[in-house]
Amino acid sequence: MNRFVTLLLASVAFATVASAQPVTHSSNYTEEEMSIIKALRQVKDSDIDAWCKKMVSEEFRGRRTGDIGFDRAAQWAADHFKEWGLKPFGDNGTYMNVFDQPYNEVLERGALKGYFVQGKDTIVKNYEYLVDFFPSALSGNGEVKAEVVYVGYGITAPELNYDSYKGADVKGKIVLCELAVPYTGSNNDTLEMWAKHLPTAEKIKNAVAHGAAGLLYINPGSSPAPAVDEKFLACYVSENVAKDFLAGTKYSLEKLRGLNAQNKGVVVFTGKEASLSAVTKYYADRKGANIVGILEGTDPQLKNEYIIVGGHIDHLGLMPGLFPGALDNASGSAIVMGVAKSLAQSGVKLKRSVVFILFGAEELGLLGAKHYVETKPMSTDQIVCLINLDMLGKGDAIRASMSDLAPNLPEHFVNSISKWVHMPVTATVTPWKYSVRPRTDGAAFANARIPAVEFRLTSTGPREAIYYHHPNDTMAQLDVTDMNNAVKALTVAVIDIAQNYQK
Repeated sequence: MNRFVTLLLASVAFATVASAQPVTHSSNYTEEEMSIIKALRQVKDSDIDAWCKKMVSEEFRGRRTGDIGFDRAAQWAADHFKEWGLKPFGDNGTYMNVFDQPYNEVLERGALKGYFVQGKDTIVKNYEYLVDFFPSALSGNGEVKAEVVYVGYGITAPELNYDSYKGADVKGKIVLCELAVPYTGSNNDTLEMWAKHLPTAEKIKNAVAHGAAGLLYINPGSSPAPAVDEKFLACYVSENVAKDFLAGTKYSLEKLRGLNAQNKGVVVFTGKEASLSAVTKYYADRKGANIVGILEGTDPQLKNEYIIVGGHIDHLGLMPGLFPGALDNASGSAIVMGVAKSLAQSGVKLKRSVVFILFGAEELGLLGAKHYVETKPMSTDQIVCLINLDMLGKGDAIRASMSDLAPNLPEHFVNSISKWVHMPVTATVTPWKYSVRPRTDGAAFANARIPAVEFRLTSTGPREAIYYHHPNDTMAQLDVTDMNNAVKALTVAVIDIAQNYQK
């Protein structure tokens, strides 16, 4: 399919839309329909509330993969899978699909200062934590003071005839670099070539290779990814910080971004110094895991085809205060758990098998999802699709977005949800494209050409501002009734795909 396709269910103007109760107009149901109704009644709002409160609790320490808090959360989730009757589908008959995961603990907030010469005086500006600078576990431990040098995307790619540094000597300097890559085209082969240069860790490695002493990354949010070099300092900064250091040069941030977009980027020695400090501790020999359970299909042939329902359970951890990660992604994890309980406890007999995965290390670069794709116990062509759930806190409508790798999937979302649940639903299909900046676990599957569906709650009214990678990502960002509506909607969609999907 080479065109954008949208299937839109007309908005349902019933008073019951908000509650999304299952439609039960008649008592003349088949046995299969009765099992669907039973599935829709398995999960209560109070279940969603309790699961999310547990995930954001201090006991789980923000669930950063590699930390003991993540280990506790993973075992807690596995215990629920076992309680509901899901079979373990991880390594060696367990629920855990384990991978190596170094861990860097952020022990203090750290500090960022700017030194601005005005005449004979030097003005010292102390930047504010979580407003101007954002701690990063990518940072090593220590302190550095040096001139700030803007280096665009911070990429050196000889195979692409591209070098942000352009021979500039940045030894001992603090480099200031941008998110993303210069290529904005649509050629999938080219996108894949650029993708390896995108991660912040790769930009840090390149800065280290050029002799830099530190890095300021223009991106307003904290990062839990582990340090690349224990002696190299790094933090994330707001655009206002970048503008402070570029002020008085002949380049504004906007002008530099325009040049970058034209592949005409320049290195700018700002003449201004910054000092950056961080207090971190690196643990090399830690593990992460995906938590994996399966509800086996009943059809002799179709049970060897798999629908995967997944969402990441990890978050940023302690940096050094608690980042609870309610919206991102206790919400998606709770909905995965809700669908698992609904199907496993209802006794519904599904032709295809359904795999439930709570991914680790999404916040570190989709590492858990990538590990699963590489080690999965089935072939790629046995996977019908991954349905990914990430940040589903509030909303009165459903949107399912997917590529044309599986063009027949949309109808199973629209038809099933419209029949059983009073919620507006939109299913969209777009041409497959390699994701050069994968932001959620579905991209790890889609880049491997496995059909991936991003299942979302959306609002028919105004959207609320949200806290993202911030300590204020708390239970206040969630509406457990809306989330339970999503559980019901996804439950009937999974049943329909399991029973009726035709490739």
